[in-house]
Amino acid sequence: MVSMCWQTVYMSSVYITQEVNHGQELSYSYKILTALSNQLIGMVICGMFCSFLVWPLSMIYPGTLVSCSLMNTLHRTWGKHEREHISRHKLFAIVCVASALWYLIGLIPGFVFTGHMPISIVTSFDNTGMPYDVTQVMNNGTFDADLYYAYSPLFLSWTNTMCFAIFPAIIVHTILWYSRDIRRQFSSSLSDNRDVDPRLMLGYPEVPM
Repeated sequence: MVSMCWQTVYMSSVYITQEVNHGQELSYSYKILTALSNQLIGMVICGMFCSFLVWPLSMIYPGTLVSCSLMNTLHRTWGKHEREHISRHKLFAIVCVASALWYLIGLIPGFVFTGHMPISIVTSFDNTGMPYDVTQVMNNGTFDADLYYAYSPLFLSWTNTMCFAIFPAIIVHTILWYSRDIRRQFSSSLSDNRDVDPRLMLGYPEVPM
């Protein structure tokens, strides 16, 4: 619940796109209902498949373990002078700067070898290398194929292309690596998980289907 509340509403980007790029007028009731349905559908899915998405400890730690490990690593030696090796904070700063430089350097070969488009960027381009203007292919708020062919095909960077490849990759990765765990969870119950989190969950009734 906490991790859900601090994030922005995903649908806000959709509203902005509809109103700014497509010129649509949206009512407050439409915004409220779509925002609620979008936010609550994740909770509904978790309730329907709680034996897979809530009970296993592996569902808790991937989202928090990385942050906890980073905070623990950076603050474990707080106030102590590290003489034997580079300090953790200095190493962290070096990595941050290096990653930023790596990103900027990655833009250069993208412009050189692809003509106009950098490799690592989320912006889409037209056939002149300029950011794609979606208003050029819209007619009264809908997509117009004739305007699209008259204007330009949509060119995506390598990063954008990989974003689309992530979805089938997740399915394949889940089947190859976690199919055995998924099959086991079909026949398991909350009482089978003996860690502290499942024991705490046993004190509350399950949400009725």
